[in-house]
Amino acid sequence: MRWKEVVFAVTIFTFGFTAGASASRLLSFPNRSAEIRIADINDAGSAPEIGDALAPSITFASVPSLAGYKVTRIAALRERPDPNAPVIERLRLPEYDPIEILDATRDFLRVRVPNQESTTGEDTEARDHIGWVTWGEVRPEVTAIVLDAQSGALVARVPLGSEVASVAFSPNGSRAIFYNPSAREAYEARTGDYRLTRILRTNAEADTLAGVFYGGADDSIHAVVTRWLSVSASESHLLDVDETEASRAHSAISPRPVNYIVSRDGSLGFNLSRDETGDHQVRDDRRVKVEVVDLRTMNVRNSFTLHGVGFESHSFVINQDGSELYAELANGPYEVLAVDTRTGAQSRELSMTRNPDANEWSVMTSVAGDSLLISVWTADGEDHATVRRVWLNNDGQVAADRRIAHAIEAGGARYAVNEAGTRLFRLDENNRIRSESSIDRPELRARRMFLDELVIYRLTASPDGRHIIMFVGMDNGC
Repeated sequence: MRWKEVVFAVTIFTFGFTAGASASRLLSFPNRSAEIRIADINDAGSAPEIGDALAPSITFASVPSLAGYKVTRIAALRERPDPNAPVIERLRLPEYDPIEILDATRDFLRVRVPNQESTTGEDTEARDHIGWVTWGEVRPEVTAIVLDAQSGALVARVPLGSEVASVAFSPNGSRAIFYNPSAREAYEARTGDYRLTRILRTNAEADTLAGVFYGGADDSIHAVVTRWLSVSASESHLLDVDETEASRAHSAISPRPVNYIVSRDGSLGFNLSRDETGDHQVRDDRRVKVEVVDLRTMNVRNSFTLHGVGFESHSFVINQDGSELYAELANGPYEVLAVDTRTGAQSRELSMTRNPDANEWSVMTSVAGDSLLISVWTADGEDHATVRRVWLNNDGQVAADRRIAHAIEAGGARYAVNEAGTRLFRLDENNRIRSESSIDRPELRARRMFLDELVIYRLTASPDGRHIIMFVGMDNGC
């Protein structure tokens, strides 16, 4: 895998939009000069389909089958999701063709294996086979691994669609929505067992769910929807829907969007857009307007403008309660502004020393407490790069423990995982590893080659701090 592809993959999965999904029409604005982001188009040589004249809308639907792929060569199909359940038959799994995932529990997947011959019994006619298999025999495109923050125990595994790496929780914590900010579908689950209950889908192929969240006085689902009109023109719509999919109106979103971020506790939204009073061709004069939105009332609480910052969506990160926004400066050495979102005033400035002669690229990977975890890639050839991670905080720049790849704050405590996603670390207030536990990864036990093929897209946590969620999927840059 080329090192630049690694950087882009982490950038996309770490900082896609963090907002909401929902149903009918709301306020829209055109963005005629928007540039297509890497995550927005699968094939850089093709344009999104031209949108129709109708306002964007979203509908609820039952959970469709999801694509799965073999881990082991032979799978044992069982009658029930129980290790003691009778084995219906043993199947040779297809090498490349997808396997349909119909349902899931923490330890088992219900699958349909199309047009395969059984390796047991006398019936050798090729046909579809349905039964339960373990997560060590079949894997989905993306898995959300849910861990108990206190004990590190496995709570659930959630099968998801391609490149899903974001989640929003309802205020009472009973529901969660998983989504990919460049896809049409989002997946809602009940958090008692994290079983998927329904999906939300945009009705037009040119519309994607840039963000999903629960908001308003009734905690209804909201969405920021991007409609691509052509390769270089898009418009964004804020949608709000209740269970009957009735539309309501809201405050407008500013034009020329950069990002729409929701604090992890679900209380505040941050609408970031280009401020055209500056000269965006001059990096030092780039300006981004930030509107802070109270997601309970959907009213703009306050606004401020940042100067000299980047326009990329990954250039901005919000801490857990939304009190502090981190923005990468566009020029000079690697510096990050920390801004008090209540006043818009700079609260501190974090800087990192880099080798000016090296071919390096840095990305804000995580926020834990008052510390930023920065991943720094250094190229040592066209196809290879090494990565190091650095903590930035009030004490300056501190090298992170080599075992730490992603970090998160949950319930006032700090946690991290390793690159392979097999170890959960508990950190102290200085971001040092205090204790650790193993993460059960049956697909890695069954097929060691997945250590190189499966990567962590993102690490996050539920607002109450009870659960840590690790998104794992195939390394699509390979």
